Amino acid sequence: MSSMTRMFEQIDRRQEMNAGRRPSNRNSDTYAQDTNAWLHRQQWQDYKDRFQPVEEQLIDETMGTELLNKRLSAITANADDAFGAAEVDAQVTRGRYGIQQNAQ
Repeated sequence: MSSMTRMFEQIDRRQEMNAGRRPSNRNSDTYAQDTNAWLHRQQWQDYKDRFQPVEEQLIDETMGTELLNKRLSAITANADDAFGAAEVDAQVTRGRYGIQQNAQ
């Protein structure tokens, strides 16, 4: 194979890879490497299209104070509910024993 032919094959191979097409010359010396590189590029592009926007959204939510404020208000509400339930339970228990708490 002449050096010019090999050079043109390399140019064609680079153009195929840049165009996003799968390598098609199965007789090429670098077909396996080109196919592997193509697969990795496809996987990377899929990752960037599918998962990177979700990651960026999660990072934005985590770095902001809105999520923290929501969680803190939920914790406060849960604590208030727990104390209220404990007070009701204590009143029921005192009522079973006939004890009444007087306000002093």
